[in-house]
Amino acid sequence: MITVYTAANSSSCRKALNWFRNHQIIVTEHKLYTIGITQKELEQMLTLSEKGTEEFISTRSNIYKRMQIDFNKLSFDEFTEIVCANPRLLRAPIIMSKYQIQIGFNSDSIRSFIPKAERDQEMDEALAAMY
Repeated sequence: MITVYTAANSSSCRKALNWFRNHQIIVTEHKLYTIGITQKELEQMLTLSEKGTEEFISTRSNIYKRMQIDFNKLSFDEFTEIVCANPRLLRAPIIMSKYQIQIGFNSDSIRSFIPKAERDQEMDEALAAMY
């Protein structure tokens, strides 16, 4: 199952949801500003992250600018507590499956959410078309 954590009025979130629709991949949309995020959800995201906490924070958000917190100096518990209380700090979309995560919309890397068998078939068809 794939969950797309979205923010209201985000063109990147709309692009991600449309991409999945166009590829006929069923996803669950989780609206961050309406539903929020639990500590358990955030911890799951962080376990899948290769870059740690810094890739999750939207440094261009108004709330980030107002808070003036050095997130690098926070403990893990402090970080999760602040982010869960202020989900507008998160970059969006956050696309997550059981074994992978993507922060933001990237049209190349989002393809990794296509099931492997389908990716292999697409590659075979592309190679056959070349010859």
